[in-house]
Amino acid sequence: MAEERSIKRTILTNTAAGGLAQFVSMAASLVFMPLLVRQFTVQGFGLYMLATTVTGYTWVLDFGVGATIQKRVAELSAKHDTDGIGEVVSAAWMIYLAVGVLSAAVLFGIARLSGTVFKVSAAEAQLLQRLLYVAALQSLLAWPLSIGQHVLAGLQKHVLVAYTSLLVTFGTIAAIVATLVTDNGPLFLFVATTAVILVGAAVNTVRGIGMLKGTRLRPGRGSIATMRTIAAFSWPIFLLQLFGMVLYQQTDRLVLMVFLGAIAVGLYEAVGKFQGLITQLVGISTWAVMPMASDLDARQHDSGIRTLFLRGTKLALVLIAPVVLALMIFARPLLLRWMGSDYIAVALAAQVMVAHQLLSAGVGVGDSMITGRGRAKARLPYIAAVAAGNLALSVALAKPLGVLGVVLGTAIPYLIEFPFHIRFLLKELDVPFRRWLKEVVLPVYPLLLVPLCVGVGITFTPLMHSLLGVAVAMGATVASYWLVIFAFALSDNERAEVRLVLSKIQRRAA
Repeated sequence: MAEERSIKRTILTNTAAGGLAQFVSMAASLVFMPLLVRQFTVQGFGLYMLATTVTGYTWVLDFGVGATIQKRVAELSAKHDTDGIGEVVSAAWMIYLAVGVLSAAVLFGIARLSGTVFKVSAAEAQLLQRLLYVAALQSLLAWPLSIGQHVLAGLQKHVLVAYTSLLVTFGTIAAIVATLVTDNGPLFLFVATTAVILVGAAVNTVRGIGMLKGTRLRPGRGSIATMRTIAAFSWPIFLLQLFGMVLYQQTDRLVLMVFLGAIAVGLYEAVGKFQGLITQLVGISTWAVMPMASDLDARQHDSGIRTLFLRGTKLALVLIAPVVLALMIFARPLLLRWMGSDYIAVALAAQVMVAHQLLSAGVGVGDSMITGRGRAKARLPYIAAVAAGNLALSVALAKPLGVLGVVLGTAIPYLIEFPFHIRFLLKELDVPFRRWLKEVVLPVYPLLLVPLCVGVGITFTPLMHSLLGVAVAMGATVASYWLVIFAFALSDNERAEVRLVLSKIQRRAA
């Protein structure tokens, strides 16, 4: 019982630590996006985001190595095997050095072909080419430096990662402010944010290596056998990451750019911010789960694994579901007051984009646990089917429906796959359906009626006449749910754990 309480407390603490960093990052992006669109124009901002998207695609070249590092470091740390950690990290570093060169070469090649691949003018092609040249240079350094974050995650030092994320976020804000004040364009911002990202990665690497006391690290120590061990675990994760790229905003942007151009990508970014917020919240609720699942699996702690799944999933839905509901209720007034009247046209697309997360947000914890237990390849048929459906629908619907078409291409496959997804997780984690229904579904979903009524009622008030008013309305809607959940859906122990975590955060902030 004491260990289960420790598991719950760890979930809450790590979630809160990551949540602070993610919240500041998302809040900054929401505040500055309309200012950047005005300065860059919709086309210029669309090109900036396209360069970011293409760069993001190259991270699939991780080949699942990052998640493997986290899993193996967590397992070996539980066994106090410092030599094994040294071999795994050394081998992974050698892989990342090679991947950095490969990624840079890919980005350089895309930059050279950008004028023919995408629907852009000559001037737009020149800007996109320069942005991708910077991205290629970034890749040479970012890949080997990314080792630190994975080591820290494997050691479950998520608070340290969160602090570095905050450093990067504040550095990015400074870069955006400098861009706006000096009236510079997308290239200046891209260079500045690249520098900030590299500094953050370097900080994580120094911290990560520093945590491995007594561990010998050197490139030559990574044996071929260790690399094969990494590859044996990482290839299913690589395929999941590849399919994941198709399922989220990266492919939507590329499809829009190929068929409709930079303006469509610029309009889509407002919709993407809705999805981005939910994706970050999902990440907050799951980023500490995988190494913890690896640790529990290494110790064959089956009851702990079930507790991690049920409590983690419940917490994820409590965190995310009311935010999804608020975004759906206030999509139109939010886009009008935040981005302007041009963006009202994509309000329906924004609502559709996040709606499926009322269900999908409840599977992220389980997916991370499946990965942590080395069962990622069992998910491949499911995720491949969803990715194929997404790509086919997005391409088919992009021209006739525009932004709404690619959004429907994302949402429909997720909704169809959800019941199969839940059935798979419950079977893999040996959790009875009735227990999941009792401990996750019933405490979470019926109480959503409260924020639904609160939110709809607020739409008829003068709060809708300003951006601040809309923000207050959304906050009140989400808060109404959390208050009801805290009062009626948590046990006495869970309420005590929430208070303890909040008091720790308050003491650290002070």
